[in-house]
Amino acid sequence: MISRRRCLLLTGRIYISKSTCRILIVSGLLLFMFHVALMISAYKDCQPFEPEIDTDFPAGTETEPIIPHILHQTSKTEHVKASYKGYIKSFTDTNPDWQYYFWTDDSARKLVLEKRPDFIPVWDSYEDPVNRADALRYVVLYEFGGVYADLDFECLRPLARVTSKYACIFSPEPFEMSVLTYNRHYFMSNAIMMCRPKHPFFKLMIDNLFLYQVLREKIDVAGPTFVTSNFLQYNNLQQHYNDFYKELKPQSNSPFFYKGALPEDHSEAVYVANSKYFFNTLDTYNYRVLRMFRDCFLFYSLNFNQKRACPELFKRYMSFRSKYAYAEHHWIHSYVTRISDIIWPHQEYMHIKDIVKHAQIY
Repeated sequence: MISRRRCLLLTGRIYISKSTCRILIVSGLLLFMFHVALMISAYKDCQPFEPEIDTDFPAGTETEPIIPHILHQTSKTEHVKASYKGYIKSFTDTNPDWQYYFWTDDSARKLVLEKRPDFIPVWDSYEDPVNRADALRYVVLYEFGGVYADLDFECLRPLARVTSKYACIFSPEPFEMSVLTYNRHYFMSNAIMMCRPKHPFFKLMIDNLFLYQVLREKIDVAGPTFVTSNFLQYNNLQQHYNDFYKELKPQSNSPFFYKGALPEDHSEAVYVANSKYFFNTLDTYNYRVLRMFRDCFLFYSLNFNQKRACPELFKRYMSFRSKYAYAEHHWIHSYVTRISDIIWPHQEYMHIKDIVKHAQIY
């Protein structure tokens, strides 16, 4: 039964009869259902960006890992927020026999000075410390190899299987986020990366860092946009609709856009992992998910790629974590000042060796 009060809530100060109120509500629901039906019809023939995963990550037959069993994480100093403790320990607990390197601003500059002294002028010219944090991870993985992960990543399963077949592994961010938020076909993330040492793709990125230092946005200078641009250059790709389908017969369930000339398991190839293995969560910061849903309900104003992204958004948002997932990203955005940082400026910090006893600091 519809009350007079509910009608007032729906119509403001306009007084209408209960029967008219019922008609308005039913009409609104019918219009909404019709809109959803049109939207489903528009999306039903959209091609997905990647296959569904129904198997574990592809494994190799080598007895020795191709990617060394070294974990790398970074922070400004040797002290990290206590809230990261569980995420950090998730990596060391599931991979107890791995080496663990922790990099700070001081040890990072020391490494760059020793290994890439020609890069020091660029390093010192970065005004935003986020740029140095991004650049550091490329130098670290080029020199040592291993697995790099941001502090807001949680490891769900041992990573040994992942290191046994491919020489270098990147994961794209959820496609619907890059398409609906930035109108980019895909972003190759630098938040979690795995590679053998001295891989030519990382050398290319390090050599190209000086070309991007004049850009304004963090993601362009040395972040995901930078990685994506270099990935396109390395594989001679274009971000075009036709590049979403592999020319070679797929050897795995990686996304459809990969068209590199090298076989996926070549020692100089960059393997693109299905996002559901490492990047199956959506960024909720600043109401980003709500804005994406809003855009999808305005489907008639979307371009071809955005229409493809919307079914992926609904599916990922409604799905449970895959049993084959290796990591989960919690999207903390440590470089952003949050309201909680202002209200509680003196948060608890812990020394990294109080979390990881065997942590090595360069």
